[in-house]
Amino acid sequence: MGAVLAPRYNGKWVGNWDLTVRFLEEFSNGYPADILWNLIRECGTVVNTRVLWLNSIFTVDPDIIKARIILATDFGNYVKGEVFQGVMSSVLGSGVFNSDGDMWKFHRSMTRPFFSRDRISHFDIFDRHAEDAITQMKTRFREGYAVNIQDLVSRFTLDSATEFLFGSCVHSLSSGLPYPHTASPSSSSPASSSFAETFANAFARAQTVIAARARIGLMWPLGEIFRDESKSSMKVVDEFLKPILKEAVEKERRRKAIASIQAKVKTVDGQSERPIDVDEGEADEEDTLLDNLVKITDDAKVLKDETLNILLAGRDTTAATLTFAIYLLTRNPDVLARLRIEVLEKVGPVQRPTYDDIRDMKYLRAVINETLRLFPPVPFNIRETVNATTWPARNGSDKPIYIPAKTSVPYSVFMMHRRTDLWGPDALKFDPDRFLDERLKKYLLPNPFIFLPFNAGPRICLGQQFAYNETSFMLIRLLQHFATMTLDTSAQPPETRPPVEWKMKEGRAATEEFFPKVHLTMYAHGGLWARMGEAELEQTVLKTGVDNLQLSPIIRSPPPVSRSNFSIFTSVTYAMGLSVSRLLSGLFGKKEMRILMVGLDAAGKTTILYKLKLGEIVTTIPTIGFNVETVEYKNISFTVWDVGGQDKIRPLWRHYFQNTQGIIFVVDSNDRERVSEAREELQRMLNEDELRDALLLVFANKQDLPNAMNASEITDKLGLQGLRQRTWYIQAACATSGDGLYEGLEWLSANIKRRV
Repeated sequence: MGAVLAPRYNGKWVGNWDLTVRFLEEFSNGYPADILWNLIRECGTVVNTRVLWLNSIFTVDPDIIKARIILATDFGNYVKGEVFQGVMSSVLGSGVFNSDGDMWKFHRSMTRPFFSRDRISHFDIFDRHAEDAITQMKTRFREGYAVNIQDLVSRFTLDSATEFLFGSCVHSLSSGLPYPHTASPSSSSPASSSFAETFANAFARAQTVIAARARIGLMWPLGEIFRDESKSSMKVVDEFLKPILKEAVEKERRRKAIASIQAKVKTVDGQSERPIDVDEGEADEEDTLLDNLVKITDDAKVLKDETLNILLAGRDTTAATLTFAIYLLTRNPDVLARLRIEVLEKVGPVQRPTYDDIRDMKYLRAVINETLRLFPPVPFNIRETVNATTWPARNGSDKPIYIPAKTSVPYSVFMMHRRTDLWGPDALKFDPDRFLDERLKKYLLPNPFIFLPFNAGPRICLGQQFAYNETSFMLIRLLQHFATMTLDTSAQPPETRPPVEWKMKEGRAATEEFFPKVHLTMYAHGGLWARMGEAELEQTVLKTGVDNLQLSPIIRSPPPVSRSNFSIFTSVTYAMGLSVSRLLSGLFGKKEMRILMVGLDAAGKTTILYKLKLGEIVTTIPTIGFNVETVEYKNISFTVWDVGGQDKIRPLWRHYFQNTQGIIFVVDSNDRERVSEAREELQRMLNEDELRDALLLVFANKQDLPNAMNASEITDKLGLQGLRQRTWYIQAACATSGDGLYEGLEWLSANIKRRV
């Protein structure tokens, strides 16, 4: 062939057994793929680990994965193989994820019809279980405790998956949520453990067993000579599935019995009869996957294997994505704020999202994709060659790489997703904009196989869109109900926190605040404990003594948190200013105006907001998250968003510029030290093309203070006289008394009417 052998790792022990020991140690205490990164740095993107003299050629090369392992061009030469199937068979049996050839095609053909758009675009199931989950979250948060997000979303996905696949929910959420280890004995008494919860724990243990087998390799049976380590866990799994499958089989037998009574019908002319095939025709629209499976076979093992494989995909992978998405949102409050803005603008504070809503939410999809890039639910995969073949030249050679028959070929999308040469120098950073800005065209579009969270080719995940829909739906519902998300590392069991040694590592491991681990799928060791601040929905109509001033439905930020509990998230999102977003459709000739209200932190924006809203002074702290208020004045609708004014938050202002008709800039008249900073921010904002036609109203706030600058002085300090191409007005104001506020609104409403 003129080919060369793949570069080989040379370990310290005979047969490279030291590598297996290191893999097992990493499985217990290491950050995922640390050892493999070292191998790649030493040997290149293709390396033969050759443990116990058996070829195992590992790669993170997207071109090889695309051209050889995944795509149909050479798909038939890469199978799961006997070694992998032997490791997994006690758990996955001969299901779709552990089969090849005709058996794989059989399973695939059975499941494909049940992931059509018509079946996955109705969200009743998601809505029921999301509502249940969120209700329980609120109860626990109001008790003052953190929630294990991983546990909660795993219950949500299990209940949703069983109802979708089996037609019957197992109600895992009904057993109650666990308390953190720090809870008092009286409150932390175990929740009633449902059989569904027992099943979930047993299935997780079984996955851990087979993951350890995979790391040991062919020698794994030596460790299980006296007993199958997965047997006790799988007994629980079998007992869980048995009544579900039994009922489905009996239901099908009853259906056939009834059909057999009517098995002969007369033709239209009444002269002949024919038997009716009770199985003819396609699956009914109301049929579940299990309904269709029992029409094909009543073999208990086939039914168990297939349902367990699909349940694994339907529960664990989506739960992992939701867990990691929420983790990343807690670490990136700017992304959380921007995503919540999109949710409220596209869907609203209470409406149930539709399929079209989700399709239209570009930033939400970018957040999910970026989560899947950094934490793909299935981070490692493996194939086995049927026949000898070659791979394209790599590692500096001009000759192809020879791959013998019966060679294990593991590969990692987790590592491929984090390669700086494929994704850019910021590949380890969580930045959803990489799926929206110029980086999309630079990296992903020319080489789409660098992003494979759902695999590709003939084995691409059939439930890909189902997973996107379920993840999107739950995130939308969460952001409608909660304005803030913060990690509570104190609730994390100490033995499951990231090891202190990680602080000395390079990359994400050094700053990670949870312990990612891998069995078949990736998960958070010990769970992911977090707190969320509620966004309280109210319907309020107040009489304030001001003509035509009314209030529409609003979203409020959660109650103030104590200073002692301030997290970095709170300090970043704490002093949030105002933005007026999309206005509600007016009635009876009402005008609508999109306003952006901003200013430096502590300028008094939130006080102004609630003075207009409630007609009274409220005690404020810098805003956590943001509020949404709709005020009507002189037949003009103003919908006000409370967004941040701190220096770290100001770059977010630009996300509100589009379609803005007016700007309200609030200045602390007593803050002489920072008035130049306020001028710089205002001028920078006014230079944006999207705001070139926007009206500008400046509130010179805090005029009640003895050393306050007057409106004329602030006009000079802000350089307003130089704004010759813009309509502007400055109004002296006092937010606490309300002086000047309605005069400012009067100027805005008058100028709006002139433009209509």
